[in-house]
Amino acid sequence: MTLFLAVDGGNSKTIALIARADGTIVGSARGATIDLYSTPTPAAATAEIARIVGVALAAAGASSSDVAGAMFALAGADWPEDYAYHHATIPGTLGLRCPVQVENDAIGALRTGTPDGVGVACVVGTGGAVGGRNAAGACWHLGFWPDGMGGRSLGRTAIRAVYREGIGLDAATTMTRPILREYGVASPLELLHAFKRRASPVDAEDTGRIAPIVMDAALAGDPVARRLVQLDGRRHGEAVAVVARHLGIEGAYALVLAGGVLRHEAAPIHIEAILAHVPLARPVRPAYEPAIGALLLAFDAAGLIPDERCLRASMPAAELFATR
Repeated sequence: MTLFLAVDGGNSKTIALIARADGTIVGSARGATIDLYSTPTPAAATAEIARIVGVALAAAGASSSDVAGAMFALAGADWPEDYAYHHATIPGTLGLRCPVQVENDAIGALRTGTPDGVGVACVVGTGGAVGGRNAAGACWHLGFWPDGMGGRSLGRTAIRAVYREGIGLDAATTMTRPILREYGVASPLELLHAFKRRASPVDAEDTGRIAPIVMDAALAGDPVARRLVQLDGRRHGEAVAVVARHLGIEGAYALVLAGGVLRHEAAPIHIEAILAHVPLARPVRPAYEPAIGALLLAFDAAGLIPDERCLRASMPAAELFATR
C-alpha cells in the first residue's frame, strides 16, 4: 500500500488521518494534546503522537512501512529547537522511513481554505495560532505572541473581570454567575481564593473551558464580555498584520478564519475586530477541518492532487473533530 499520514495536533485534541493516494481516508484516530509546552515532558508528546498514529494505522490495516509521506501540523512547533526535536524523534519513534514534514498547526489550517496554501491563517481555538505562507513558499509564524490570545485568554480575562466586580472595581457582568457555577464557588472572592491559594484545586491553564460563557454573554449584549471578545479579536488582527508584513504579502490576500471560538454565534463580534486591523484581508471560512489541511499538505509535498470526491466520501464522522 502507498499511504499518506497527517497529524493535526492542538491544545484540546490531536487527530491522525491515514489516506490512500486518491484521497480516500482509510484510518483515523483521536487523542490528547501533543503541544510540547502543555505536556509533562517532550517525550510524553512524542509518545502520544506515536500512540494516536498507531491507532490510525491499525484502523487502516497498515503499518508505518506503508506510509509514503507524512505531515505533522503541530501546536507547540514554535521555535527552531521545537522543529529540531520533532524531526529527531518522530521518524524513529513511529518507525517512519518516508519524508517527514513538521509545520505549526496554523499552516495546516491555512491549507483548508486555500488551494495553494498562500495567505494567512488565524486560528482562534484554545490558544491563538496565526501563520502564513507567501507566493514564494516561505512560511512564518511567531512562536509566542506577546499578548495572550484564544479561548484560554478569554477565560483568564473574564475571571479577572469577575474578581474586579467582586471587590467593587469594575462594573457588574452577567458572566459572574455562570463562571462561579462552573468552578463550584459562591462568590468572586472564593473564586480568587480557589485560583490563588497554595495547593490550588483548579488548573490555572484550563480557563479555555469558560470561553463559551464569555461568547454567550457577548452575544447577549453584556458590555464587559463584548469588550473582552473585541480585545481578543484585536490581538489576533494585529498578529495577522505582523505575519503578512513579515512575509511581504501585499495587496488583497486570503485570511483563513478557523478554530472553535469562531464557530460560536458571537464570532462576528470577534471577526469584525480582526478585520479592522487588516483591511486588505479577504476572510475565508475553511472548507475542511484542520486535520484535512495537514493531509492536503502531505499530498502537496508528494506532488499529488487527491480526488475531492474520494476525500469527501471517506470523511470520518464529525464527532472525531468536535471540541469536547
